[in-house]
Amino acid sequence: MDLTLEPTANPSIAMLAIKKTSLHRQFVQLHKAKGGTPFKVYAAGFAAALLLLLISGFMMAWQTAKLRQLAIASMSLGIAVFIVMVLSS
Repeated sequence: MDLTLEPTANPSIAMLAIKKTSLHRQFVQLHKAKGGTPFKVYAAGFAAALLLLLISGFMMAWQTAKLRQLAIASMSLGIAVFIVMVLSS
């Protein structure tokens, strides 16, 4: 549900417009970080879990001699792509 409150010519009266929102619009609002507090907590927890997954995967690859070169190469390439994307935006 999307609510808008607009003033009218009469200062003691306001116009309230209520719009029914679709599922697509609700997802767009979440994408724009306009979700409620529970969604923000969920997103922060999910981001922390992804970071832990990344760190643990890198640690496992670092301990294996075969995968150490690949881990270094992929990490270096990832950092380089990140820097290029930041500089180009």
